[in-house]
Amino acid sequence: MRVRVLVLGATLVIVTVVLVGNLLGFSQHQFATVDQEANEKDVYLDVFAVSSPTREVLLDAAVGRGISRDSYFRGENTPDDVLAMERPFLLKNYKNPCWHEADGNKTLRCLPYFHLMGVCKSGTSDLWNRMTKHPEIATPNAVMNKETHWWSWRRFGFDIWSQGDEIRHFDWYLSHFDSPARKIEKTVIEKDGMEYHPIITGEGSPTVFWDLTGWDRIPQNKDKTPEDAYLTPHCIKHLTPDAKLIVIFRDPTKRMYSDYLFLDIFKHEHNLSVEGFHQDVRRSIDMLDDCYSRRTQLACLMDKELHMRIPVRLIVGMYDIFLEQWLKVFPPNQILVMTNEEYSLNLRTHLEGVYKFLGLSPLPDDEMERIIALPRFYETKNGKELGPMLEKTADLLNDFYSKHNRQLSMRFNNHSKFLWSTKP
Repeated sequence: MRVRVLVLGATLVIVTVVLVGNLLGFSQHQFATVDQEANEKDVYLDVFAVSSPTREVLLDAAVGRGISRDSYFRGENTPDDVLAMERPFLLKNYKNPCWHEADGNKTLRCLPYFHLMGVCKSGTSDLWNRMTKHPEIATPNAVMNKETHWWSWRRFGFDIWSQGDEIRHFDWYLSHFDSPARKIEKTVIEKDGMEYHPIITGEGSPTVFWDLTGWDRIPQNKDKTPEDAYLTPHCIKHLTPDAKLIVIFRDPTKRMYSDYLFLDIFKHEHNLSVEGFHQDVRRSIDMLDDCYSRRTQLACLMDKELHMRIPVRLIVGMYDIFLEQWLKVFPPNQILVMTNEEYSLNLRTHLEGVYKFLGLSPLPDDEMERIIALPRFYETKNGKELGPMLEKTADLLNDFYSKHNRQLSMRFNNHSKFLWSTKP
């Protein structure tokens, strides 16, 4: 099947897509807040009812490990089974996916209308800062009013270099959108003779696109391989099938160096050097090659242990691999792709493209000019002190990413914009 993907600054894209959403047997369910068999204090989640053929199997296994039934159904010791959650009955006069809880107060709860899902060190913070100046976007109560990292990390108890941290449950995630939900509820216009709520909310966790390492914590993946597993795209689509997805790519070689400089601020020891970066790149490539010799490519790229041990995050820049996973689940017209290079050269065109993609009202010229004139939101400072990467490192990274860039370019009708080649 030949289909089109939305790309800013490029011709229409031809890709081959296998849509697998129907494999999950999704259906529209009436919204419920508690398990009918449990007391309110014993519910697995206080938001959605759970109904899954794996439910009792998982419970038996949990009890066998010494976990009480009550504790298990509160979800304290295991990630939430998102694919077993019944989809809420969404309010038709709200543009954003929102519903009323059956709590007596009809509290409005909302999930994101859109995700700016990546990638790290490619301009997501700057894009977010500008695009959310639109009055029809309400930002979440999250890190930088942008990031929860729930889909990629928090729901599994992960962080960048750790696993086994406190698991954050769906009610924790949902609470980030309570503030925008109040704004969404209060903002009313007339549309087609009825009250309509036009405000939307979203989130911008830049790890969502590429970090799929929690796949083996998803109950439905028992006995599955990474190649046929249910992943984050399936989970997001299960709850919000019409979600809009935005991704911004950057020359992966330059992205890699920026990432190396940025992540130093989170380390106990600070040993930045251009030669050190070169050696870390070499060791990372050797680690991936060793993994490939024993396992499939996707199994390596979705291995949390490897993500934690690898010296630099080469994996993030393998855009073609991860885009393929999202295109297996979401129709191409729900994914907007742009590059950092073209975005930086023409902010207005790209912002207008984002607003159109999200179905937002056009802004007056003076307001657009004000947004465009904003200073860059964030730039990695360490690079100015350290200087450019070594030429031999740029050559090594260019060679490593070349096959992935070619594959990405092929998805976009062989567009040269994705054939980056860095010169230090």
